[in-house]
Amino acid sequence: QVFGEDTENYALTLNHLASVYKHTDRLAEAEQALQQALAILERLGMNSTTTYAYSLQDLSDVNQSLGRLEDAQELQEQAIGILGQHLQKYHPRYLRSLRSMAQLKQERGQNESAATLLRELAQVEEKTLANAVRHMTEAELANFTRDFERNLFQYFALAETDPSIADVCYDKILLYKGFLQTKALELRQLAQSDEAIQTYFQALRQLHIELGQLYTAADQSEEAIAALEAEAYQLEKELVRQNAAFDNALEQVRWQAVQTALATDEAAVEFVDYRTAAGIRRYGALLLLPNADAPLFISLCDVEAVEEQVRNNSGASIPFINALYSSSQLYQLLWEPLALALETAAINTVHYSATGLIHRINLAALPTSAGTILSENYQLMAIGSTRQLAAGESPSTLPPATRQAVLYGGIDYGTADGPINDAAAVASAYPAQRGYDGQQDAWQALSWTEIEVVSADDLLASEGYSTVLKTGSDASEAAFKKLGKAPIHILHVATHGYFFPDEGEQGPEDVELAFQQSEHAMIRSGLILADGNYAWKNGQPRQAGAEDGILTAYEVSKMDLHQTELVILSACETGLGDIKGREGVYGLQRAFKIAGARYIIMTLWQVPDFETQAFMTTFYLAWLEEGKTIPEAFRNAQDYMRARYKDAHKWAGFILIE
Repeated sequence: QVFGEDTENYALTLNHLASVYKHTDRLAEAEQALQQALAILERLGMNSTTTYAYSLQDLSDVNQSLGRLEDAQELQEQAIGILGQHLQKYHPRYLRSLRSMAQLKQERGQNESAATLLRELAQVEEKTLANAVRHMTEAELANFTRDFERNLFQYFALAETDPSIADVCYDKILLYKGFLQTKALELRQLAQSDEAIQTYFQALRQLHIELGQLYTAADQSEEAIAALEAEAYQLEKELVRQNAAFDNALEQVRWQAVQTALATDEAAVEFVDYRTAAGIRRYGALLLLPNADAPLFISLCDVEAVEEQVRNNSGASIPFINALYSSSQLYQLLWEPLALALETAAINTVHYSATGLIHRINLAALPTSAGTILSENYQLMAIGSTRQLAAGESPSTLPPATRQAVLYGGIDYGTADGPINDAAAVASAYPAQRGYDGQQDAWQALSWTEIEVVSADDLLASEGYSTVLKTGSDASEAAFKKLGKAPIHILHVATHGYFFPDEGEQGPEDVELAFQQSEHAMIRSGLILADGNYAWKNGQPRQAGAEDGILTAYEVSKMDLHQTELVILSACETGLGDIKGREGVYGLQRAFKIAGARYIIMTLWQVPDFETQAFMTTFYLAWLEEGKTIPEAFRNAQDYMRARYKDAHKWAGFILIE
């Protein structure tokens, strides 16, 4: 009524209406609206404008949904021709056309042509990300990269039928897997080498510490949180602007660099998840062999098949765990398709990076079809990304006299109402699980944790380490947060750990605990330290302004442990967390990685107290007295425990991440 129908505004509105129709499955009405919009633009002589090209793109999408692939491709080609005259190739609308065209060619069986387009797209996206890193905060990058991550599906789905694209797939996963974590680590490293950046970095770290306290407060102030978040955002923006070195920070690692780092009997595996052209969720593996001309893409299984086997280890029953690791089904799903290529290449060691629910599986403990377990056939090394192999990190060369070990165990968790050091709180709890005791409604004392850390302390001291032992009420959160101010080589924490899935996983239960209901995944995972029972039950520390005894993953991630060779989290469920796409597990695992630790020993479920101290003592003996490497000593401990205990839940819950 205001502008008339033969106007660009009217045509644009028809375009928006068509989008609503398409998203509500009213495809015929969407097509009619778009054709009407195009006719108006043609009458206005605007058939060479970006507005016209956008309508062509949308009409192409509708035709694709209706199965008219040839018509859809013709419309997309026309749109690309127009957009190429007006937009740079980095423009989101131009990238959208390239992706759509590649998908159309793929659906029509034109795989070689689709692969060519995806190769071009990969180069453009990489440059786009390099620009974004120079001015975006971590939260902005998380949003910005979401579409890029979703588009990885196209590459993997094409690799199923066109193996020639596997090299691009490998390069893409090296860039995107753990992208935000890599940026956080690079920023920390750059801050350590530049005083100006260090000033901004420390100020931002302090704000995050204050936010961590607000996120877990019983009487949360949304206004105070919003104000601090706004302040942190502005400071992070300024930090990125100050960081001139970011121009070189996004140096993309290629598959060839990873291959060069492999010995002749080593292989690298990047597990990936994706959707096929038919919309089926699948797991796949990118296998890199030492002398191969290119990586191999191997399709593994439907995600649903693994979900049926694994579900969520958190809170899993002992019979469930024992049954899971006595069957070869997971091996057949996730590893058997790789076995022939590995055997042919005479591979002994496999460095692998997990994805999805594979993060919650101890691959080394899986029974094979031949009746062995996988660790008897290969030396398996879990790694955040095989990109780490190209970095060529070497073990610490610090002499033992300069090395320090800090050990937490035999902790007094206090009570929910009485004073700390209450006799009931430190009663023997053997045989206890390192997890919350629902019957007692409290974190129970773990008598074997003190034996564990005292034994470790003796071994470390005999090897020339300077040790600090924290037990009882001295094993406080306040003391823990002071770590990192002096170099720490080993950090051993024997205690309870917790992990709560997000609301989508845990269901609509009413919960009052801030640690359980927080929207921040890194708050819903943590460790229990001295007097933690009080805050766990009351939602606040025993004394106003004091630490609450609950160390969240969020708080750990703000610490500085870049000189720490090994972190041992001898507690329950420390390897769990929300799984967020290519970023992996958001929990203690991610927290200690961002803090800078090189090796992390964690658990996948509630491990038994006595057997845990036996595992850790065996590990230390193999590492310190027998001179084995950390991975070798870890495998030695797992082999010993497996020989001693039949039930998998007593030995298979421990994992080592590099």
